Amino acid sequence: MASSIDGSRRMYADNWDPQAFLILMHVIHGRHRQVPSVIDLELLAKIAVLVDHYECHEAVAVSAELWLQGLRGQLPAQTNRDLILWLCASWTFADADVFAWVTSIALWQSQGPLPTLGLPIPETILGT
Repeated sequence: MASSIDGSRRMYADNWDPQAFLILMHVIHGRHRQVPSVIDLELLAKIAVLVDHYECHEAVAVSAELWLQGLRGQLPAQTNRDLILWLCASWTFADADVFAWVTSIALWQSQGPLPTLGLPIPETILGT
């Protein structure tokens, strides 16, 4: 974010997924009718990356809870790409139950370090 001489602020949004960014902007600006009540795991992870980057966890908390609830039936039973997406989303949106599930799967099944896929997963989690 940058400030100009007149005091206005500019937020640069290069290289973000356009759909995820639009949804985040709808949430932040209270355009709730424009916010989908159901999204897929891939989009949830993309939104989680944005939320982590812009540090707007509280603004998205209610929507994130709804999205996570809608996806709970799709929790992975093995260490794969989806598990990494779930790890990122559950950490970002502070879903302790899902986080406990995916980390237990990772601990039991991983043969080595988990790939981050470029997602903002803290090293302290991966190192554990």
